Amino acid sequence: MQTQHTTSIGQRYQVRLLFALFLHSLSIIGFQIILMRILSIMQWDHFANMIIGIAMLGFGVSGTLLALTKQKLVKHTDYLVPFLMLLSSVLMLLAYRLSQSDIVRFDTLLVFSSTEQVLRLVVFLMLFFLPFFTASLALGLVYVKYVSGIGKLYFANLTGSGIGGFLGLLILMYFMPQDALLVAAIFPVIAALVLFPLRGRMWVFGGLTAVIFVFLWHFIAPVPPVLSQYKSLSKTLQLPDAKITTKESGVSALVEIVESDYLRYAPGLSLHFAGQVPVKPLAFINGDAAGFIPQFKSRYDSDILNYSTYQLPYKLANHSKACIIKSGTGNLVAHALRNNVDKVVAIESELSLIKALNSWHENRFPSVYDNKYVLLQTIEPRSFFSTTKDTFDLIVLPTIGSFGGASGLQAIREEFSLTLEAFQIYWDKLSDDGMLALTIYTDFPPRATLKVVATLARMLQKNGIINPSEYIAAIRSWTAITFVVKKQAIEEAHIQKIRKFCGEMGFDPFILPDITHDERVYFSYIEENELFSLTDAILENPQTDYLNDYLFYIHPATDNKPYFSRFIKLSRLGSLVEEYGKQELPFLELGYIIVWLTFFIVIIVSLILILLPVIWLKRSKGKWSIVLYFGAIGLGFMFAEIILIQRFVLYLGQPVYAVSTVLSIMLLASGIGSYYSGRLKAGAVNYYAVYIIVFLILLVYALFLTSFLRFTAGYHLAFRVLITCLIVALPAFFMGMPFPLGLKALSEKHRDKIAWAWGINGFFSVIATPMALIIAIEAGSVLVISLAATAYLLAMLAMKVIDRK
Repeated sequence: MQTQHTTSIGQRYQVRLLFALFLHSLSIIGFQIILMRILSIMQWDHFANMIIGIAMLGFGVSGTLLALTKQKLVKHTDYLVPFLMLLSSVLMLLAYRLSQSDIVRFDTLLVFSSTEQVLRLVVFLMLFFLPFFTASLALGLVYVKYVSGIGKLYFANLTGSGIGGFLGLLILMYFMPQDALLVAAIFPVIAALVLFPLRGRMWVFGGLTAVIFVFLWHFIAPVPPVLSQYKSLSKTLQLPDAKITTKESGVSALVEIVESDYLRYAPGLSLHFAGQVPVKPLAFINGDAAGFIPQFKSRYDSDILNYSTYQLPYKLANHSKACIIKSGTGNLVAHALRNNVDKVVAIESELSLIKALNSWHENRFPSVYDNKYVLLQTIEPRSFFSTTKDTFDLIVLPTIGSFGGASGLQAIREEFSLTLEAFQIYWDKLSDDGMLALTIYTDFPPRATLKVVATLARMLQKNGIINPSEYIAAIRSWTAITFVVKKQAIEEAHIQKIRKFCGEMGFDPFILPDITHDERVYFSYIEENELFSLTDAILENPQTDYLNDYLFYIHPATDNKPYFSRFIKLSRLGSLVEEYGKQELPFLELGYIIVWLTFFIVIIVSLILILLPVIWLKRSKGKWSIVLYFGAIGLGFMFAEIILIQRFVLYLGQPVYAVSTVLSIMLLASGIGSYYSGRLKAGAVNYYAVYIIVFLILLVYALFLTSFLRFTAGYHLAFRVLITCLIVALPAFFMGMPFPLGLKALSEKHRDKIAWAWGINGFFSVIATPMALIIAIEAGSVLVISLAATAYLLAMLAMKVIDRK
């Protein structure tokens, strides 16, 4: 007699069930994307990434609960599934509201100095675990009861998830983040109404009453995200009369512009400057300062940056054509115009920032981007340089760091505009006598400055330049260092101009062909001369052992490891603790340490809530082959997804759209693959061929994808989107098959282990997110995708064992 958990689905009910699963899955991914944006605003990007792990934790724990309760929950599937959908909708809103309360809200910069803040962090994350848990439990109940139709069910799940990736961004385009949650929470309610049985109207009435109450509460009294007290916006709003005058919410960011009579902009200003520092509005992206808005009325006005190290490239030559990379609010664009540059190409990919600037400038003075000498490009810099045939007399890179430091918060941010390959592209786009310019805030102990020196020296060496110091000049103020790299060797006339400018402004030469130690510290004395000795050693030999021996990681960032702001070496962690102490070390590179903290938290929680209970529960033969199979496909899928997203962010040129496209196409194609898997018979040749195909495709991608994308990067955007869809969909189609194939195999021989397998898959999917990031940072993305390929090969071997049991 067939048990209830393998019930077949009636035709009419099947249509309702598939539609409900589609809506429900759509909401889960949409909620996840919106929540990541909210956490980016409240804190920084690091905890936003943790949401992926928390979402997968919900899936894993739901599988554990199903395994522990055996058939008790499955018997009530018809009522529990719509009820859980309603509950997940309510919890999406309640979890967010509670997370903004003073009792729960934590602060990133206090986590390593306060036990209370650690506890708040755990409570904060567990709050958001609840909606994911209830939502995934609803899915799990359906999978377990109707496992015979798993291919179609998984298809509805993945298709809904794929559309949800686009939906989340679409909602954020028209709604503020806190309002976007309300929209995302509507879909599980519709799904529940589709599934509620006709008998049991009191359940429907009671559930809907609670939902309506919470929805009205959230609509009438919305709670905006509460920012960390250490975010730039929080500190700026403490100034007298400071107020937000413009706010623009887009698919990628929340942009706010603040005005105050006390906001003045003077980065690294010469102490010899005797004028008045102008008042300027300040723009913020997700609570982080993005730059002051220049008051550009005429290219003949004086620019305060003329009295800073930013002026160095304009002191050395006149430039006809300049390119400003990541131009932000336009300060460096205005600076170029005021130094008589005939044409300026400004590259700024953050569309929300451009919209906010246009809105602010309305009924005021014109934006610098509206100037007839400026051409604005709203794509990623690498994409622009891949498609343009122009060369430039001057290419200005974005300023690195911030005044006072950033506590290493950018350590895990992928910065493809600062990799060794990127510098080579810039070098190739310079005119015969052109130059690169880059300004960096001074950091102590020196890390970013030395990495810039190492990157420039290595790039010049790759271009056959034996003595890089003859092509690099740099000057130092009390807060910043500006580098200039010339296509031709620096001449004596240039050296005289640099020394004269430094004398007039009170700056010190930092790199010059014939520099002495005394002139390096004439105006701004530094007791610690490690900065100078290491700089000289690197310039003399870019492959020097100093790069390996130094306490911090200062090797150039590459496209394989594009983490420019990562400086901590795990191998030298003990020495770093000795040098700086346990309390100070986290603030040297908070971002990377938070990744490790995330990893340990999800490992511990997942072991307690997922792995240990299910291992304890199942002591039967064949257990470890099931662990290997569902663990391998969980790791493999997440590893591949994370690296493909990384690769195509650079390729498509718009990060938000790239992430959405890759994620959605991957899920949609996986859904189609899941649907097709129902045609495969266990033990057939094509059954095992699925795993071999995934292995081979991912292995080819590991070896050749980067080169192929680089070769086609100059194609029209439409062709690049088509290429992206094909490259992502090809492995994803086959990667959508192993999960339903595994559950189908269990349904035939190990029906009691279906929920257990769901939990195992969830556990490995949880740990995959931080693990992939750590491996990418330490060893590069090529290794991560190679491991993803290997995981599917292991899954095939495990499946053969399962089939024999």
